[in-house]
Amino acid sequence: MKRVIVILSIAALILINFSCANENTVELDESYAIVKSATLFVHGGITFSGQHTDELIAFAKLYRSKNAKNYFIRLEKEGTNAGKLYALSGLYYLDKKMYNELEKKYESSEEPVRYASGCLFRDTTIGDMVRDIYSDEFPMQLVRYIESTHMTPLY
Repeated sequence: MKRVIVILSIAALILINFSCANENTVELDESYAIVKSATLFVHGGITFSGQHTDELIAFAKLYRSKNAKNYFIRLEKEGTNAGKLYALSGLYYLDKKMYNELEKKYESSEEPVRYASGCLFRDTTIGDMVRDIYSDEFPMQLVRYIESTHMTPLY
């Protein structure tokens, strides 16, 4: 009888762990879809109230995930122009060598992107953002913002 209880307990724990892992994967896949289709790139709260956009929250979840680098590699290939900037921001911290290679690809890009900082919204190009952003300013601000607001990590 004790063996049956032990076996059932172990099976229950395995099932619980499996379902939790699937929930995180589903949540991460949803976050990926949000960032992939982003129409606005931000590096902190926007408007007077410092509102967190869905894209910023989703980026934070991806950035803190166990497979963050893989998500950002995919995002760089599949994302909108704003999504590509989120991918570059993540890769800036997770794989600087890969970021440096991609920076060359994007620094002369004239592809349009919408950017917001605080209450200011502007239309610019990926190239302008890469030249401005990756003077270290924006990736640091983005990650510092996520850490300072204590956005809850997934794991």
